[in-house]
Amino acid sequence: MRTRIAATLLCLMLAFSLAACVQADRTVVLNSDGSGVYTFTVGISDQLVNLGGSSLSKSMDDFGTRAQQDGGSFSRYEANGFSYWKYVRPFHTVSQLDAFLTESPQTGATTGSSGVSTADSTNMLNVVDNAGFFSTTFHATGNLSLVIPNADQSTRDLFKDARLSAAITMPNWVSEQHGGTQNGNTVTYIVKFGQSATIDVTGGGYNAPHIMLVAGGVLLALALFAVGMFLLWRGNRRPSKPAAYASTSPYYMPAQPSGETTFPATPDYPTDFPPPTLPQSTTPTPE
Repeated sequence: MRTRIAATLLCLMLAFSLAACVQADRTVVLNSDGSGVYTFTVGISDQLVNLGGSSLSKSMDDFGTRAQQDGGSFSRYEANGFSYWKYVRPFHTVSQLDAFLTESPQTGATTGSSGVSTADSTNMLNVVDNAGFFSTTFHATGNLSLVIPNADQSTRDLFKDARLSAAITMPNWVSEQHGGTQNGNTVTYIVKFGQSATIDVTGGGYNAPHIMLVAGGVLLALALFAVGMFLLWRGNRRPSKPAAYASTSPYYMPAQPSGETTFPATPDYPTDFPPPTLPQSTTPTPE
């Protein structure tokens, strides 16, 4: 009996923290600019909820209020003998995401005005980014563990439905991952009681504004080049003006700078040929 009470108290303590909630699922959806959405869903068996009383529910609801203050939302629902609290929190930077990842509903042993407690080293998730001009690389690391040393059968029975999971969705691709299950751009890690996992996912996304800026510059350069080539082609095909008739006529009289008109010279007969002899008349001259 004492062992069962101790196990129950242990379970209650863990149920309040991110370290080993009865069921805790975290999903991170990243965008190329480092923003995204972080969803944290906590499920606690109805038995533990009843045992924890109103203080347990209030702690979970207070954490939801904090999520709303950060621009997120939270909801509560029940399914399969569990009560679930779902917290959805948008983030604008990876550093803001990392701050969210360290927070969980406050335990009864934790004091302070923040209303949150931090995860321990056995259950953590961290994301770092490396921004380039055309793309940004993200690296998610961490640990999941539901290993309780020297757990007796009573503890095993209490944690038989326990589960921890973490899913990371990269913006455009997953370049490398270890130990998870990949589906498209999403890598998921799941552990149950007595199991542990090491999170290691690398991926990235395109920097669309920078790519559009470069593409726009290239298109503008191509457009200017096409216009220049068209104008050059049009200039080469322009017909030359025909010469004026007067300038080709032998009687063309160009105007002199003085204003006088110069007439063309009258052609002379050649001097080396005698003038033609007219035929003599054969008609007799009357006397």
